[in-house]
Amino acid sequence: MAGYTRQDTPDHISNGSVINADDLDGEFNAIESAFDSVNGHTHDGTAASGAPITKVGPGQDITVTTATVIPKLTNTLSLGTADIQFQDGYFDGLVRTDELIVDETSTLTGAVTASGGITGDLTGAVTGNVTGNLTGNVTGNVTGDVVGNVTGDLTGNVTGDVMGALTGNVTGDVTGNVVGDVTGDLTGNVSGNVTGNVTGNLTGSVTGPFTGNLTGNVTGNVTGNVTGNVTGTVSSLSNHTTDTLTQGATNKYFSNTLARGAISVSDTGGDGSITYNSTSGVITYSGPTATEVRSHFTAGGGIAISNGIISVADATNTEAGIATFASTDFIVADGNVTIQPERIQDIVGAMVSSNTETGLAVTYDDADGTLDFVLSADPTITLTGDVVGSGTMTNLGSVSIATTVQPNSVALGADTTGNYVAGAVAGTGVTITGTAGEGWSPTISIGQPVATTSNVQFANITGTGNLSVGGDATITGDLTVTGTFTTTNTETLTVTSQYVTVNNGQTGTPALDGGLEIERGTETNKLLSWNETTDKWTVGTETFVAGTFEGDLTGDVTGDVTGNLTGNVTGNVTGNVSGSSGSTTGNAATASKLLTSRTIALTGDVTGSTTFDGTTNVTITAVVADDSHNHIIANIDNLQTTLDAKALGTTNFSAGNGLTGGGTLAADRAFNVGAGAGITVTADAVAHSDTSTQASVANTGRTYIQSITLDDFGHITAITSGTETVVNTDTDTTYSAGTGLNLTGTTFSTKQDIATTASPSFVAVTANLTGNVTGNASTATKLATARTIAGKSFDGTANITIAPTDLTGVTSTAAEINTLDGFTGTVTDLNYAKDLRATGVTSTEFDYLDGVTSNIQTQFNTLTSNVSGKEPADADILKADVSKNLTVGYTSTADDDGNQSPSVNAGSYTPSPAEGNLKRIVNAGAFTLNAPTASGDYTMIIQMTNASTAGTVTVSGFTRTTGDVLTTTSDDDFFLYITKINNFKTLHITALQ
Repeated sequence: MAGYTRQDTPDHISNGSVINADDLDGEFNAIESAFDSVNGHTHDGTAASGAPITKVGPGQDITVTTATVIPKLTNTLSLGTADIQFQDGYFDGLVRTDELIVDETSTLTGAVTASGGITGDLTGAVTGNVTGNLTGNVTGNVTGDVVGNVTGDLTGNVTGDVMGALTGNVTGDVTGNVVGDVTGDLTGNVSGNVTGNVTGNLTGSVTGPFTGNLTGNVTGNVTGNVTGNVTGTVSSLSNHTTDTLTQGATNKYFSNTLARGAISVSDTGGDGSITYNSTSGVITYSGPTATEVRSHFTAGGGIAISNGIISVADATNTEAGIATFASTDFIVADGNVTIQPERIQDIVGAMVSSNTETGLAVTYDDADGTLDFVLSADPTITLTGDVVGSGTMTNLGSVSIATTVQPNSVALGADTTGNYVAGAVAGTGVTITGTAGEGWSPTISIGQPVATTSNVQFANITGTGNLSVGGDATITGDLTVTGTFTTTNTETLTVTSQYVTVNNGQTGTPALDGGLEIERGTETNKLLSWNETTDKWTVGTETFVAGTFEGDLTGDVTGDVTGNLTGNVTGNVTGNVSGSSGSTTGNAATASKLLTSRTIALTGDVTGSTTFDGTTNVTITAVVADDSHNHIIANIDNLQTTLDAKALGTTNFSAGNGLTGGGTLAADRAFNVGAGAGITVTADAVAHSDTSTQASVANTGRTYIQSITLDDFGHITAITSGTETVVNTDTDTTYSAGTGLNLTGTTFSTKQDIATTASPSFVAVTANLTGNVTGNASTATKLATARTIAGKSFDGTANITIAPTDLTGVTSTAAEINTLDGFTGTVTDLNYAKDLRATGVTSTEFDYLDGVTSNIQTQFNTLTSNVSGKEPADADILKADVSKNLTVGYTSTADDDGNQSPSVNAGSYTPSPAEGNLKRIVNAGAFTLNAPTASGDYTMIIQMTNASTAGTVTVSGFTRTTGDVLTTTSDDDFFLYITKINNFKTLHITALQ
């Protein structure tokens, strides 16, 4: 065998020899190598793969050579069967057969020469003559003559003569003569003679004479003579005149007499008159008379009309009319009347010349038309009270007042800011720091903070009551409980020792059961115990859940079994069972707690996280990331209107005392501090010369400042001290609470009661504990009760994701929250900002919005030139004006436009992409499919199904229609591909059957 070499060279494998396993292994390995699973055994003629296989089949029924495939016997083998068939066959040459049967629709793209009859339909072009009878339809072109009878439709073009009878329709053009009778419609053009009878309609043109009878209508041109009568409608008589036609009773010829007699004119009244002469056809109109015209005018106030003449009377105090203005008082030009300025000046001058003024003299200068105001005396400003002084305003100009503080006008405590403390006494464990005297604020403290949130440390704590620890308790030494009953109220108890011993002290033969009992409040307690009577662990009639269980199971198992079961299972298994034979695995539908604590995190522009183990609800503090996106004022509803209302461009800011400058917000404004004698104004400060002559005074004991003398600039020039006796009830003394203390008035107290009989609460205590320890651990390995986070249940087994809109109190959408990057307001501010809308706000106006950070302000400043823009779209969003490569697919639900028939929209259907580009319709009756009229360029695909009442579909308005022919057969389906680009509209029809 090719590729195989015998391995048994010693000839151990022979009759009478002892055959070892190694001998057989070597031969088998060599055979396996010859039929290598990778390279195969190709029989390609090489020594390794063997000679080619030329005969195949159970009886070597087929012989294959380099040029032919030959059966063993002629006419004995078939390719496939009626049930098992080959898919496609490809031949380049002749295919010879005794009989060719095509049982489905077939397409012949080349020419077909048939010397015998063709029974099926011909849809392609026929180049030769068809001399036999055709019982099917001919939809292709026929180049030769059709001599036999055609019982089907002839839809293709025929360049030869049609000699036989046609019982179907002829829709193609016939270049030759139609000699036989045509029972159906003749819709194509006939360039030859039509000598047979046509019982259908003739819609094409006939170039030659038509000598046969035509029962139907003729819509095309007939170039030859029509010998018979025409009973239908003739659309054109261009080769005839009315001279050969007799006028009928209804439709008459045109003549002047008939046309003029059909016109009449009616005069319905009013000014003027109109007449008509039916003989000459002239219409005459006479205009209104003068009396008729004057009757339409009526005189108003100050106006009179007489015989068509309109006159105006002179004006009076009560009647309108024509008036004359004196040039000394008025100016009349271009129809406008204005008062002379000199006349106004004289009137005002007379008013001020005849009145009485107090402290002010007013005179009128007629030469220049001005008023002069002069003060009778300069006013004086006088200060009284604790500070006195006066100054005169010369010509209402600026004035400086030298002030003096009156003696004994400064009250200690009321007019001063310093406090006086005589002294304070520190109690047990209390420390007071500071120096007694004027301005002393003593600091009182204890050794360490003792608030409820503080970590305190004591050498020893001894108490007769209970000790409650709300957080973790760390005991570095031994814990000895001398009581007879110990209660541990913890959810998780961790013991470092390997074993926990119960019934300690039991000696001799065991007689007492031992175990763990769980207190369950109002419910029955549960017990896990060792039964000395049965020598078995028991949970009574309760359910026992274990991660791994070894040994025999007697009783029902309702939980999951993830290990191997070696024995039989008697009873029902409720749960998932999977795995190979001999093993079962599954998953619990529910669990009482999480195996692993999970992290719940918010990602994106809103972040935050927390850890959850399922024992309690948790809360996430959400943070909106700064500069996480771009936004504009238009994203915040009503913001522009609100900003505009903050400060208008016309609002004026005036400089107050000591300031100059100001103006409206139409531009940047500055206020400057005015300088005076001894006062210097710089960019950073306002200063004046030091005029103080008083040295510093240090009061000690019970001395205090009695009086202070100031100069004009407020500098101290003298200080007078006095001695005061201060009692311990001085309410003006200021105290400050030190670490671990509260201060109410002058009473100090610790943050909480720390007496020997009190029960204080601390975050952490570092000390030796003596007494009982009660409370709950602040942290544990799992939650006692599942909790809800932002409306989402969390049991700690997995992380959860919370959208910004899940947060309580936030009514803004995620998109709206994203627009508030950098906004430092509260949730209420967010909800208010949602209702703001901005249009054209400037960066200056935005400075008035409370809560805006520098980041968002910078973004707004960059948008002042394009405040009407929109927030930049995500990079993955497809936009009409940006080229993008779509790398994913999408699905869509076709829009159902329902039944189309004469009763729907008057039998007219115009599809529109507004409801979707994929549509479904039902042909429930004849209707017209119109080209779409919606603006823009687009493509639509319509799937049409014929109902049992389907009718003819007429196509209208398309630039071009291609594809298959629409039918009215029930349940036929079609795809209608409609494309509209640059107002070119195409329709392609694909039949789906």
